Amino acid sequence: MNIGILVAVEFDAFYNIYGEPIEKFKHGYLEVFKYHIHGKDVYVAASNAGQIRASIAMTTLAQIYHCEIILNYGVVGALREQEVEELAVVQNVVHYDWDVSEVDVIEKGRYSMFDSTMIPVSKRLVDLAVKLDPDLEKVNLASGDKFVDRRADREKLYKEWNCDIVDMEGASIALCSYLFGVECLMIKAVSDTLETEGQGFYENFERASKVAVKLIDDLILNL
Repeated sequence: MNIGILVAVEFDAFYNIYGEPIEKFKHGYLEVFKYHIHGKDVYVAASNAGQIRASIAMTTLAQIYHCEIILNYGVVGALREQEVEELAVVQNVVHYDWDVSEVDVIEKGRYSMFDSTMIPVSKRLVDLAVKLDPDLEKVNLASGDKFVDRRADREKLYKEWNCDIVDMEGASIALCSYLFGVECLMIKAVSDTLETEGQGFYENFERASKVAVKLIDDLILNL
């Protein structure tokens, strides 16, 4: 079984644990690194930030490397009171920027193939993650193309979309997973809280990434 890992800007946390890959591949701007971990071939795509780049990486992992499961770990902003390094597993994603309501009879944020604005991820993998780490909180992820800095904007996302955390790649990961028929799982660690707003991102980025990647190893072992 091939396992894919998509990271936006947190590859160093993975590299510091696993070191040099067996092979390196290049697809335009996108680099893919092959590892052999716990008896499984693992392909790591470092997409960089944003929905479009995440979609390119997801397509590459699913269609070129035939990954049946794609894991994502990364750092996120908190939309409610949470601590730095607080770890969570995403159960649903909302693409809050998506809006075709002016041309279709459908609410903002909802894709027509889903019954609500919530894009689900693999329940099997979410349950496995919680089994491996019972302290994991199941959360809803708000995802868009903008780095949400201000507290007021974060609180608005929390109230309008019933989401707990925010990032810039999750919507693409969840949607591509659904469209390609692969399972995905997202493990997220808080890097910037409501109090620090966006200022905490760079201060806490490295240590929050390390927390998230530790669980990835347990997941690979148990898949």
